[in-house]
Amino acid sequence: MELIDVYYAYPGSVWALKGVNLRLEKGKKVAILGPNGAGKSTLLFHFIGLLKPKKGAVYYEGSKVEYTKAFLKTWRQKVGLVFQDPDAQMFAGSVFQEVSFGPMNLGLQEDEVRNRVLKALETMGIDELKYRPAHFLSYGQKKKVAIASVLAMNPDALVFDEPTAYLDPRSSAELVEMMEKLYRLGKQIVISTHDVDLAFSFADWIVVMKDGKVLAQGNPLEIFTDDELIGESGLEKPFMVKIGDLLKKRGLLKGSFPRDFKQLASMLESDGGD
Repeated sequence: MELIDVYYAYPGSVWALKGVNLRLEKGKKVAILGPNGAGKSTLLFHFIGLLKPKKGAVYYEGSKVEYTKAFLKTWRQKVGLVFQDPDAQMFAGSVFQEVSFGPMNLGLQEDEVRNRVLKALETMGIDELKYRPAHFLSYGQKKKVAIASVLAMNPDALVFDEPTAYLDPRSSAELVEMMEKLYRLGKQIVISTHDVDLAFSFADWIVVMKDGKVLAQGNPLEIFTDDELIGESGLEKPFMVKIGDLLKKRGLLKGSFPRDFKQLASMLESDGGD
């Protein structure tokens, strides 16, 4: 995915994107990071053609995006968006109907639709919910169904808008594990978030946004050890970076910063990370 000098403004509002230049490489877990109002969701909507730039252009796999029905239909089979609020995405009566909606619109045979639905539900670990009414599900279950409905389209990439928003800690951890699983299955994963701890522990590549612009991009350590950038972006350092700074000052940690608590414990147990 590549955006070249992309501008976008909602009707009657100021510019939400202001000359965004961005290239996302295959094979990396990407986090679009920034405070509320930075333009993260607007950017994601350009990734699947829900919004068309007022200026600039979007490219996918080297081809300039055309905003025709045929092009968008093909594109949205390759890139799937999971909305922040699953209630904004779900509308069918039962889980099976919800997950089957996309494949049915592709004109697939009934057996193929059923196979895709069952595989998506199995991948998400929610086989037992397939005949449940969607409106009776918990918020976390709805999130999983929303992801399954995107998986049933068999996309190459999944884009998550604030994936852990409104989830309790356990449900958040389960969702992050699921995104890791999808990545291991060969799916490209892109998330937008204002959660610096999630971005630091999960992503291979981070894009920092503020006021509709890309301030910086790089690997997690490059981003979160840049004090000037952290101050300019209005973000905070992740907890693990704060802990790493403290341990390094006291000579208790050598080498790279831990990405999560498990890595921290391993480093300390191996005598300061040697």
